[in-house]
Amino acid sequence: MGSTTRGALTDHASSTQGGVARIATTFAPLIGGVVAETWSPTAVYKLQGVFAVLCAASTYAYVPHISSTQDLGKPNAKVKECGPNQQGSATPLSFVGVMREHWPLLAKAVVFVSGIFFFPEGAELLFSLEGHARDMSQAEVGRIAALSFLIDLALFPVAGIMMSTLGKTCTGGVYFLLMAVSLVVLSSGSSAGFWAFALLAGISNGISSGLTLSFGAQLAPSSCRSNFLAVFRTLARAGDPLASELLGVVTNAGSLRLAELLVASIAVLNACWALACVPEPEQQHALPKASLRHSWCARRFGALVGPDNSYAAVPEISSCTVGKSVVEPDLQGDVELAAEEPGTSTDLSLERRTQLPHVPCEGHVRTS
Repeated sequence: MGSTTRGALTDHASSTQGGVARIATTFAPLIGGVVAETWSPTAVYKLQGVFAVLCAASTYAYVPHISSTQDLGKPNAKVKECGPNQQGSATPLSFVGVMREHWPLLAKAVVFVSGIFFFPEGAELLFSLEGHARDMSQAEVGRIAALSFLIDLALFPVAGIMMSTLGKTCTGGVYFLLMAVSLVVLSSGSSAGFWAFALLAGISNGISSGLTLSFGAQLAPSSCRSNFLAVFRTLARAGDPLASELLGVVTNAGSLRLAELLVASIAVLNACWALACVPEPEQQHALPKASLRHSWCARRFGALVGPDNSYAAVPEISSCTVGKSVVEPDLQGDVELAAEEPGTSTDLSLERRTQLPHVPCEGHVRTS
C-alpha cells in the first residue's frame, strides 16, 4: 500500500481493504455453516483449498512486483537506504538497526496503533462477559453483538473520508473517545446501556477500518519499509493479547464494572496521546520549515521538499526551474533536484497547469 498509493488514495484503499476483511469475517462463517450442514465439514476445508488456489492465481496474475524499496512512480526504484555502514556507503537497516534509528517515532506510533488493536479485542470479550453477568441467553448476546458488527461493517467508507480529511491521528483520537464513552455507558449496568455500548462500539470500530494499515503505509520510510513495518506491526500487535488478559485479571480481582471503567480510562489516555504526541505520518519526511523560505509557495502547490532534496509536487505542476535549468516532472508530478553541498542555496520556480494562463510561483530552497 505504501509503495503504490499516495495521500487520500492510501486512506480510501486501506479503509476499503478493512471493509472487505470485515465482510469476509461476517459472511464466511455463514457460508461455511451452510456447506457443512448440506454436505459435510470436510467439504468446508476443500472449499477453502479452492479459494486459496484462486487467491494465489489472482495474485500472480494481477499484482505487480513491488521491491522492498519501491518508490511511487519509479518501477523497482533503487533508492538510497536509510543508514550508512562503517565505510559510509548505504546499506539496508536490519531489524535492530531500524529500532535504533527510528526508536522515537516507533515508540509514539506503537502506543497509538496498539490501542487500535487493543479495544476491538476487548469489546468482543465484553459481549461475552456482560452476557454471562446478566444471565442472558446466547441468542440475546448474539443479536446485540450482531448489531455492533453490522455497524462496524457498514462504516468503512466513512473511515476513508475521515482519514483523508481529518488525518490519521485525529481519526484515532475520535475512535478512542467514542470507545471510552461506550464503556462508561456499559458500566451503568442497564439493558439500554448494553445496546448503546453495541451501537457506539460499532461506530468507533467502523471509523477505524484500515487505520492501522494506512498509518503504517505512510509512516514507514520507503528506503527501509519492509523491516520498519515488520518491527512496527510486531510491537503494535501486543495490544491483542493484552486486552483479554487485562480484562480477565481485573474482573477476577475486582469486578466487571471496575474493568470497564479501567479500560475506558485507558481509551481516554490513548486519545490524548494520539492528539498530542503522535505526528501525522505524511509529515515525517519533510524538511523543517526553516529549510524552505517562502514555504507558503510550496504548500500552495501541494508540494514538500524531502530530506533527500527531492521536490515532490502535485501532477498539476507543469515545469520546475532550478537555477537556470528547467526540469520537467514525471507522470506523477515528481521533480528531482540534484543534491547540493550543505549550506548552499538553490532558486526554483514552478508553473501550475490550470485552465487559466500559467501561474508562476517562485521559491528559495536551502539545503540542510
